Amino acid sequence: MCLSVFCFGACTKKSPPKKSAKQEIKKIIISPEDLQKIQFTNYTQSFPALGELKPIKESIVNSEVNGLVLQARIEEGDRVKAGQLLAILDSKDLTNQLRQSEENLNKKLAEKKLAEITFGRKQISLKEDLISQAEFDAADTDLKIKQREAESAKLQIKLSRSELNKANIKSPINGLVSKKYIKNGEFAQPGKQLFEIISINPLKVEISVPSQYLNQIKLGQALEVKVDSLPDKIFKAKIIKINPQADQETRSIVLIAHINNSDEALKAGLSVNCLIKIANPQPSIIIPKEAVAENVSGEKFVYVLTENRQSLKQKFIKANPVEGESTSYLVTEGLNAGDIIAKVPLDKTDEELKVEIME
Repeated sequence: MCLSVFCFGACTKKSPPKKSAKQEIKKIIISPEDLQKIQFTNYTQSFPALGELKPIKESIVNSEVNGLVLQARIEEGDRVKAGQLLAILDSKDLTNQLRQSEENLNKKLAEKKLAEITFGRKQISLKEDLISQAEFDAADTDLKIKQREAESAKLQIKLSRSELNKANIKSPINGLVSKKYIKNGEFAQPGKQLFEIISINPLKVEISVPSQYLNQIKLGQALEVKVDSLPDKIFKAKIIKINPQADQETRSIVLIAHINNSDEALKAGLSVNCLIKIANPQPSIIIPKEAVAENVSGEKFVYVLTENRQSLKQKFIKANPVEGESTSYLVTEGLNAGDIIAKVPLDKTDEELKVEIME
């Protein structure tokens, strides 16, 4: 940027002060690089919102049986797969219970076999009129009882084996161990929390937005996510769910978006800054922040090059900072395609500046 300022005109003591002030117009020398020709560019409107990262899947692993913790095989932060062994509980009592169930089943199967033999004999005797109908019915009833008892013993075997398997604590999902609540030597009982497992890829973002934007938000809509700890990185996400009911107190709507986290740079529980795009790209005028000035009334203006290219004149505009950045303004009123503005800081008090463009 090359800027030089000169004063010219009648600047004598004899001239009236008002006329002298009017004639003293500052002149600046600028280069073509200090100017910008206004043209439309595609711009997608957006608005900021705060969100929180949460796992899509999370599982609290509880103990389902009583037992002393013999081995806690994993630590917080460890990666686990579905079905992986996390801990082993003492299973002596459960093993004894299974053995008793097996012994009871063998006994019931033997009793059932004997009842079947007896029933067969009684059936023959009834046909030969050697026994009464009541004796036969009693044998039939006894057989049915023994059959039910044998089936019940089989179910008890399955239950005992299932209880024994529960002494081996396994992960229900793929993920990371976010919490470990036990250690070796502690006693576990049904309902006691042992581990917390979360899935972190992808993650979901829960975002609360004002209800006024509801008609501008759709499933599949894109948004950008930034984390304070990674200021130079922008993550892309898509809206996959829109809560149909607004919060009664804040009148806000909760959105759920999914975000790829294959590099695991993001952590569940972090607060994030989201930029939600709410419209299709529209022809818009974007200018540098340095080109915009404000008067004492807060009105924004820029300096526009005149047609004869000999001066810059103030032109009032309506503009707002571009969401998500701090270096540009979106002009909504006051400039037209083809206008040429100074895109460098100038004296903010003069309505007109004489200019010489150094080619």
